[in-house]
Amino acid sequence: MKSFFITSSGTDIGKTLVVSLLCHQLIGSGKKVHAIKPVITGWQEEQESDSKNIIESLGLEYNTKNLNSVSPLRFPASLSPDMAARKEGETIDFLEILSFCKSFENKYDYFLVEGVGGVMTPLTENETVLDLISELSMPAIVAAGSYLGSISHTLTALHCLKTKGIEISSLIVSESKNSSVSFEETINTLKNFVNIPIIKLPLVPNEIEKWKYTKNILGAVSYEK
Repeated sequence: MKSFFITSSGTDIGKTLVVSLLCHQLIGSGKKVHAIKPVITGWQEEQESDSKNIIESLGLEYNTKNLNSVSPLRFPASLSPDMAARKEGETIDFLEILSFCKSFENKYDYFLVEGVGGVMTPLTENETVLDLISELSMPAIVAAGSYLGSISHTLTALHCLKTKGIEISSLIVSESKNSSVSFEETINTLKNFVNIPIIKLPLVPNEIEKWKYTKNILGAVSYEK
């Protein structure tokens, strides 16, 4: 089984889009795939959510059973998980998250884990997303944007991963809407500082069916037919 952790340089960067694209394309190629987002904040039952998008990209019905199989820890406040949990009078058990992630080992051809927020987002009072990636020993796929400031944010996230000895499979740069910075220039500048594969996700007319336009994203997971 090939496993990958999808993280990013910050929040609302496009992690779920990357996960959904990979699920669509891997399943379409005959692979057995599962994807999870163990912790989600800003979650409202009646609204669109990252968890719902992941479930649908897996070709599953959106129901409580499948929701618990993808995102067992759900908090309504749009805050870091530690803060969102405290707001509900709860605490997050880091070992519980680890156990949940590991419960899917060797059951699929591909297994994807989506983080919450960015690399250094706190999960508990003592652990961050970076600690979770390190404990799972998964290669990381890093999602980034092309907004003003993204280059610094992206290089910082990559540096944090490297300090923990985490393998970085690829960097996926999504074109940010209404950015004052050139998409191509952002990528060219990043190429000066990184020696990992960079995959471009340009804006397309139909974001819902973006997976049809981006066949090369499979390179993010060292795809083999």
